[in-house]
Amino acid sequence: ENTDPDFTVGVLLGHKEGVWYILDVRRDRWSAHQNEKVIRQTAIVDGADVPVRMEEEPGASGKSLIDVYARRVLQGFAFRGCKPGADIVTRAMPLMAAAERGCVKLVKGNWNADFLDEFESFGQKGVHDDIVSATAGAMAEIRDGFGFREADPLRGDRRAQNALGRYDDEIERILMQMTLNDRLKAEELM
Repeated sequence: ENTDPDFTVGVLLGHKEGVWYILDVRRDRWSAHQNEKVIRQTAIVDGADVPVRMEEEPGASGKSLIDVYARRVLQGFAFRGCKPGADIVTRAMPLMAAAERGCVKLVKGNWNADFLDEFESFGQKGVHDDIVSATAGAMAEIRDGFGFREADPLRGDRRAQNALGRYDDEIERILMQMTLNDRLKAEELM
């Protein structure tokens, strides 16, 4: 029996003027029923026009799970399953490159420490990569999946518009000032 199972992770990601904004992360180990509840509640809060993507695991069970979500859990939402085209290291390369350039910012939230801890330990054997995988998938979907749109990357998401639109002049106030790369450098000095 696995004593350290993977997490279910959802990432709300935006892109504006060359910067990727991690707007929200939901991460936990829920039961199958609780997963459905949390994913549906999150989709309702984000709005029906915000694309919801779920990694489709290989085989019949992966197809069945996507079908259940499409027909029952997320009916009426912009939902579909996605098959990752490469291993997680390859999929995460664009995200890691953006982070190294200082082009990944986090909105302050109670999920920040888990997010940063997982990114810092990414690639180490036996360490979870669920947040990295979800974020890399969201980035690829925005960039490739539904068309790259600088002006409105999340197509009407209320939380994203609040963070990226209404508060444009104050965005530095609500964003963590420290990029992933800056935090790594700071910890090396300690």
